[in-house]
Amino acid sequence: MDGKLWQFNLKNNEKPKKITAFDESGSLNPFFTSVVCGENHSLALTRDGEVFSWGSGRFGQLGHGEFTNSLEKPTSIEFFQGLRVKEIACGGFHSAVITDSGDLYTFGWNHFGRLGISLGKDSMVNCAEPSLIEFGGENDIELNVLKVACGSAHTVAITDDYRLWSCGWGKYGQLGLGADRLNDNYLFVQVDSTEFRDKQIVDCLCGRWNTFLILNK
Repeated sequence: MDGKLWQFNLKNNEKPKKITAFDESGSLNPFFTSVVCGENHSLALTRDGEVFSWGSGRFGQLGHGEFTNSLEKPTSIEFFQGLRVKEIACGGFHSAVITDSGDLYTFGWNHFGRLGISLGKDSMVNCAEPSLIEFGGENDIELNVLKVACGSAHTVAITDDYRLWSCGWGKYGQLGLGADRLNDNYLFVQVDSTEFRDKQIVDCLCGRWNTFLILNK
């Protein structure tokens, strides 16, 4: 209710304690509204639309433009200053952010194409600075993103036409493209299933190697 972040370590039986946030000017006292966690990093969102990250930055998943070993305290991501973020998501070693203008940014480890930013063997493995997603590749389609979710090595997004897009590792069918398309996708691909054609996809959630959707008729 007070917008504070708390952490505790079950393994070491630590008592819960508040987390102090930082930016370039020093410690802050923001009001947080949500927090998400990856394998060993976290993002938190304030009611003013500011994003903080902390934990391991080995693959660039903290979004600070460098590959840091770790940040112990939540630190404001400078890239998003001047923008208002409305949603955040963490994968195993990557992150995704939606701004209030409907733009989707991803950053972190791009192995298997989980960031959806480049194609094939020339794909960047790590991206330490947020990258704007262009749906449709070179033929960019103007779409606003409503929801995003990240699995261990895949990402899914819902656009304002209530359609699902997916990218990344597809070995177990988590991209929703069918049993004959279990390959990796380095760009976001629209999921065109007959199950969805007469319905609206309004929310999404990723497990480690699977995806869940909420549909309206």
